Amino acid sequence: EEIRLVVRPNPEDKHAGPEELAEVARAQGLNALVRVDGSSETLRQLVASGIPVMVSTWHEDDPGDGMGHYRLIVGFEDGAESWLLYDSLAATASDRNAPYEPLRLSYDAFAPLWEVFNRRYLVVYADELQDVVIAVLGEDLDDHAMWEGALARARSEIAQDDQNPFAWFNLGTDLV
Repeated sequence: EEIRLVVRPNPEDKHAGPEELAEVARAQGLNALVRVDGSSETLRQLVASGIPVMVSTWHEDDPGDGMGHYRLIVGFEDGAESWLLYDSLAATASDRNAPYEPLRLSYDAFAPLWEVFNRRYLVVYADELQDVVIAVLGEDLDDHAMWEGALARARSEIAQDDQNPFAWFNLGTDLV
């Protein structure tokens, strides 16, 4: 609730953008980067380095009743082909004080949910992890390189399936 009041002071506002979340982290003395065109390999490298990653995904309990939703990637199991993540809408513990166990989401189920938001992710980290973040993100730290990569991916996905509405949406986002 404390974070909601900072990020969304208007209770009618149902969305907190990733940049707003990043600003909250920065106000706490942390570093925060919002990136697009993420990859499973980038997520794996960050998580393996001890850096959980917030991802923008689609969530749909009932057909036609979907919304944007954040999930926190905290681990992965390649053998089981699944991400370990925290998801506030899927938490089932009846005791709110019990330790929260990560949920599993298969790589195949996760990919289309992440594509909807141009594979956007938020990395929050302390100063001592800066070198790790730089090494993992490489040229994607540069906004121009990141957007050019996203643009190329969207165009490639449209060439593969020109009926994919999210590839078109991502292309438009990347061009803007």
